[in-house]
Amino acid sequence: MHRSPVGAHVGLLYRATDGGDLRLVHQAWHYDSRDEALGEYECEHVLWWVPPGLDEDELADLRSHAALVARRLRDGALPYAFDPLDARIGEDGAVDLGASLGLTCATFVMKVFAFARVPLLLDEEWETQRSPTRVAEDATAQRTVARYLRGRDPAHASHVEADVGCTRFRAEESPRRQGSRSVRRPSRSQPPQERRCSRRSERRSHALFVARRFRVVVAGSAARSAVTRASSASAVS
Repeated sequence: MHRSPVGAHVGLLYRATDGGDLRLVHQAWHYDSRDEALGEYECEHVLWWVPPGLDEDELADLRSHAALVARRLRDGALPYAFDPLDARIGEDGAVDLGASLGLTCATFVMKVFAFARVPLLLDEEWETQRSPTRVAEDATAQRTVARYLRGRDPAHASHVEADVGCTRFRAEESPRRQGSRSVRRPSRSQPPQERRCSRRSERRSHALFVARRFRVVVAGSAARSAVTRASSASAVS
C-alpha cells in the first residue's frame, strides 16, 4: 500500500512459489490490471506492507488463488469503476464483472480474498457505518478520480460519474481489516469449534477444486504447498 493523489493505492503481495520472488497483483488504473515482480513496481512513495491475520491454511489458499487470478489477468485488463455491484471471480480465476462497470484497487483486492473464501469485509453492511462527513469525503474523492478518468476514457467516465456517492471502500481500509476475524459472522447456533471446522472444510473443498484444474491431488495441509507450487508455476511467467 502507498499514498496516491487521491487517498492511497493497495494491491496483494504474494510469493508465486515457496522461496520465490514477491509479486504484486493489483488494479493499477483503468484497463491497467497488473501482476508484476515487486522489484519492477515503480512508485515514488514509501510502500507499506500489512501482513494479513490469517492462519496457515488460509494463507496457502490465498496464495494459490491470487496466482490463479494473476494468470487470468493476462487474458485482459479490467476497467476502473467505483461500484463493484455483483462482480465476482469465477472458479477458473477469471473476473466476471456482472453488472459492474469495473473495480477499484481496493475492491479488486476484496474480490481476490472473497475468491479464496477469506472475505475482508461485509460490504453489504459497510454503508451503514458511514457518517455524513465520511459520505461527503468519499463523494469528493470519487469526483476527483472521475476527472482523471475522463482524461483517459471520456465515454466510460460518463457512466462512472453516475456512481459518485456510492459506497467507497478506501484502499487504506482493506489492509486495516485484514487482521480482523470479526468480519465473518457465522451462525450463532453453531459452537465456536464447529464454526471453525466448517469454514476450514469449505476452504479445503475450494482448494481441491483449484488443485484439480492443474491435475494435482490434495491430501491435507502438507500437500497444499504442492498445489500452490503447481498452480503458481502455471500462473506466473
